[in-house]
Amino acid sequence: MFLDLIPISAQQKNMRNYLTPKEWDILRRITYKKYAYKCAICGGQGRSHPVEAHEEWAFSHDTIILIDVVALCPTCHRLKHINFYRHDLHTFRALIRRYAYQHNITEAIARTFIYNQFDMYDMQMLKQWKLDTSSIQRYYKEVTCTH
Repeated sequence: MFLDLIPISAQQKNMRNYLTPKEWDILRRITYKKYAYKCAICGGQGRSHPVEAHEEWAFSHDTIILIDVVALCPTCHRLKHINFYRHDLHTFRALIRRYAYQHNITEAIARTFIYNQFDMYDMQMLKQWKLDTSSIQRYYKEVTCTH
């Protein structure tokens, strides 16, 4: 599993900025049903709510391209966005343990991989990114972008 370390210049440009609240609600519910309310990574569910909608992105030159929206349990969703927990040592360590467990590797190897991902993230931070959300309609015809 790759981590989704979205550069700051693109972090505030997610699907919620392009869809109305009603459209986002439709999109996330379609996603939950598509994954049968199970996490796309671990197959589990959260305690307070089963899954959350997570946007999958690919990087190409100066553009971040929306690939899909998937259902993730809250823990796997936090792991995907581990950079938000860099300064919360307790949560950060728990996420490293989770990553190590999911990939059957040691915590030391998991930590090395995650820090390497942070190095890539720091390099990506130097660029200004454009967001390409055109693929969303290919996946979910019920949802149309408002912008």
